[in-house]
Amino acid sequence: MTEVLPSFTQWLAVLMNDLQDDYDVVICIDSDDINRHGPVGGGKSDIAHWIARAMNPSFNIYTDMVVKDDLAEFKQNLDDRHAYKVIWLDEAEWFLFKQWWQKPWVKPLTPEFMSNRKERRIWILCVPLIWDIVGFMRDARVQWRLKVQKRGEAALFMRGPRMWNDWERDKWGTYITTFKDIPPTPDGARAQYEERVFGHKCVKDRCVTRMEKS
Repeated sequence: MTEVLPSFTQWLAVLMNDLQDDYDVVICIDSDDINRHGPVGGGKSDIAHWIARAMNPSFNIYTDMVVKDDLAEFKQNLDDRHAYKVIWLDEAEWFLFKQWWQKPWVKPLTPEFMSNRKERRIWILCVPLIWDIVGFMRDARVQWRLKVQKRGEAALFMRGPRMWNDWERDKWGTYITTFKDIPPTPDGARAQYEERVFGHKCVKDRCVTRMEKS
């Protein structure tokens, strides 16, 4: 029998079933070494937008997306315990990269990642490369990896035994399929995203830099 692989829309329905079973959903969206950073609007944020809207139609980009290194925004989102709450970290490396993990303003967040697993919240973590984030999060908390190939196309991986992970071969979890049907962000939503990001205080002047100098 031929296996039927899920479309992007069908995969979103799988995520919703997990939420309805009282579990959190944790998704990491990254690129490969060739497309490590990519142009603005090149893929990761577009995908994050569609996931956020599908999981919660009331998603608000002005309150549910954390911009850059805004720790206050991150804490505000963590404190919101509503079911189907979206927590989109548009540049999650500011909180999850290995070299930041022991910073005094990040350490208190560790229990949140370790112990809170069944609150029906949607974590969307956009990072340049999954291998650079803290090992515990990468191997034990991230459930899905979307590896952006090019705009509108991403390979889907599901977490498997951590012994299978191999950063040298860029092998994380179990490969499921490659989505080639991810639409671009609608113009109105793209305009909101750009307004939110480019007008943010932590884009103009890094928030953690000010924090460390104070």
